Amino acid sequence: MNRDYNKFERANEIMNELIKAPLPLESRELANISDRELSFLKSSVRLMVEYLDSLGCMIWHDDEVVCQIDEEEQRRARV
Repeated sequence: MNRDYNKFERANEIMNELIKAPLPLESRELANISDRELSFLKSSVRLMVEYLDSLGCMIWHDDEVVCQIDEEEQRRARV
């Protein structure tokens, strides 16, 4: 196990990339994310949507993005 790997730094990098990237993400971008990070991304998107919803700022539904993540997970499971 690489002890230099800092999951909080990686989470910050992912969130910074999400801020720059238009949602929903493109399939080629999802293909470059590891399985573990893809799962983290999925849960992060759902948490962000729940937080925005709690503030009364529901702008889009998490299913729009999570659907693409689910498709990528299914594609990886078949391979």
